[in-house]
Amino acid sequence: MSTGVGRPKMSIPMPWHPVLLDPRHPRAAQKAKVGGEMFVANSSATPDGTRFLDFFQIDKNTGDAKGIVAINLGAL
Repeated sequence: MSTGVGRPKMSIPMPWHPVLLDPRHPRAAQKAKVGGEMFVANSSATPDGTRFLDFFQIDKNTGDAKGIVAINLGAL
């Protein structure tokens, strides 16, 4: 699957490669393997329990709402 102009093509191995399930910071192994980062949408992103799905919808610099794309990989 192509990720856009100027970006590397991405192939997600099936079944899931262990590196995609490793959430440790800074996720360098994920970036090296697939050219980006993956997060489980319903997992806690902050100590107060904010889900990643909600966390990434707020601009960290302005506090404004922003859009994200969530992909249900279980449906693939």
